Amino acid sequence: MRIAFYGTGRFACSTHIPNLLRIPGAEIVALCDRSPDSLQKGVALVPSAACYADADALLTAGGFDALYSCVPAWARTDVEVRAARLGIHIFS
Repeated sequence: MRIAFYGTGRFACSTHIPNLLRIPGAEIVALCDRSPDSLQKGVALVPSAACYADADALLTAGGFDALYSCVPAWARTDVEVRAARLGIHIFS
């Protein structure tokens, strides 16, 4: 399962990413966050992942089966809807 993260803040980096890294067959292939500091924290955990500062670029690049949306409710746009329309599974 190829997984992308939309949001690499505190909760993603302290809980979701470390837990997924322990699961055989789960591969985190992309990270996206508009905050360079948050993105770098994700990169420190998954240095091989492609990095994006923009959700449009993440969705356009594709190459993943599931999207972890880890952004606050107030910051959400239509990223999850667009991903679902592309056939990408969502964890939000």
